[in-house]
Order: sequence, then C-alpha cells, then structure tokens
Amino acid sequence: VLILIGSVGFFDRAHALSADLGAPLGVAVALPGFALALRRPIGGGIELGLGAAAGFLAKGFEVPLWTAVTCVILPLAGSTWRSKTFAVTVVIAAATAALIGGLWPFAMYMRDARLFGDWRDAETLSRYFGWRGNPGDFDPLYSVKNLLWFAWPASPLVLWTLWIRARGFNGGLARPGVQLPVVFSLVILAGVMSMSNPTLIVMLPLLVPMAALASLEVDTLKRGFSGALDWFGILTFGLIATLLWWLWIDAYINSMSAPVARFFRDTEFGYRPTFKLWETLVALFLTLLWIALVRPARKSNRRALLNWAAGVVLLWGLYSTIWL
Repeated sequence: VLILIGSVGFFDRAHALSADLGAPLGVAVALPGFALALRRPIGGGIELGLGAAAGFLAKGFEVPLWTAVTCVILPLAGSTWRSKTFAVTVVIAAATAALIGGLWPFAMYMRDARLFGDWRDAETLSRYFGWRGNPGDFDPLYSVKNLLWFAWPASPLVLWTLWIRARGFNGGLARPGVQLPVVFSLVILAGVMSMSNPTLIVMLPLLVPMAALASLEVDTLKRGFSGALDWFGILTFGLIATLLWWLWIDAYINSMSAPVARFFRDTEFGYRPTFKLWETLVALFLTLLWIALVRPARKSNRRALLNWAAGVVLLWGLYSTIWL
C-alpha cells in the first residue's frame, strides 16, 4: 500500500473525478481474487468476478479482458495454476462477472433498445486495439517511455525483485506469488500499449500489481539503495514543502508575483490567497507530523518506503489545503 500511494503517477490522477479510476479499482479487487484461487476457489472466484464487473461498469471491457487473458496465461506460466481448483475459480469468476456486469446493459436495453445499440456500437475493437483504428492515435511506446518515473519507486523495486528471484533466491520465479503479479502486470502493460490515444491516467491499473510485485523483496534491498531513496525523498519533499509554504506566505502578505504566477499557470499576478483557519491548521499539522515522522531516522528498508509515502501525502495535503 505504501508503494502504491507513494507512486509518482498516483499523486494527482488518483484524486481525479473520473471513470478511469474504476479500472484500478477493478484490478485491485481482482488481484486478491487471483491470490485466493489456489486455496479458496469459491471466495476467490467471487472476488475475481467482482473486480472484472467493477472495471466493466466503469470503463468497459478492458479490465474483464485483462483478467481473462491472465486466467489463460497463468496455467502456461506455472504448473501450480494448472489445477481443478483454479478452473473452478475461473468458472465462478466468469459467472459472477456476467451476472453483476450484465445488469446495467440489460437494464438499458429494457429501457431503450436504441440507446443500448449506441453503447454497443461504441464498444469497438479499435477502442482497445489502437492499430485497428486511426494509426495516428496509436503509440505503443508511450507507456514504456513514461513507466520508469510514473511507477517510481515501484519500478526499480520490481527490477530488484526480478533480479533476486531470477538468481534462485527465496523460491525463485516459480512461486505463484511471483508469477501472479508478473503476469498480471505484463498483461495490463500490453493492454495499455495496445489502446489508442494513450494517456497517463489509463496507466493507473498497472501500478496495482507492480506495487505488489515490488514489495516482495523490499527486505533484501541493499541498504545503500534504501538509504539513498530515503534521503532523496526527505530532501525532495522537504524542499518542495518549504517552497510551497514560503510562496503561500509571500503571496498572502505581498500578493503573488508575476514569475510565481507564470510558474503555477492557473493563477494570476497579484493573487492573494484567503486565510482559512482550519485549512491552515491542517496544513501545519501535516507538516509537523511529517517532520516528526522522518526525524528519528531509524534506518530500514521499510522505513524508507514509509518516509517516501509520507512525503507524497504531505505534498498532496499542502496542495489540497493552503493551495487549493
């Protein structure tokens, strides 16, 4: 969870009022459904189906398509998944997804068949496979080019996990707990790369299985890397928070200067923020809480991730209070 909320790409896009957030929600529900499949097929199947249905009701067929492809690839990735238990999970998931996800299209068809036809005609293959539509809207490298910073700090931790497991440590790559997030991440990445008009917000579902995969080998991370991440986060978030406070105080006292207004773009020269007591107290509380959290500096790999996530929360808190 700390890796997920600390991801750079999750910062503001996860707070948008958008149907796109239904896709990471569906993936987040489907992932533990997959994890339960080998032990509790009924519960896992219901949860997997709920995730696919939630993604469908929010964004269409992309999340059900990703989960279906993952169900097909997992048995090819490892013998553990080639079992009757997993087959039962898939059947229950398909029934659950069809039942819950089909309620809305059925209700629309019963109300107005013409509207149902319009929705059905809009769900074309070119929406999910960009090469079937306008070639100018298809950019498969967009996601790959932005993945390193968008998924930071999950992206380097994923590489570390794969490096450790590929060398045979901690059970290697053959463990189901490794195969699941690897396959799910690759399927979602392939799906995002195939979509037309790629944007950063459609990459949000990818962060969920990547965060799970990145967390597997956090404790084996070299202390030098975790220390560098910790100090980089403390310095970066501390400097940005100090800058935000200074700019807000300066704008409140002297009104906003022209260079600062141009930097923020959505503000104007001479703007003076309104002092709101509770918002200012919340911003001050978050700042003091962050200082108290990072000050002890009890160095550990998990502490570095905690400090990083706390820095992201601090910046969002300042943005949502004094800079709202």
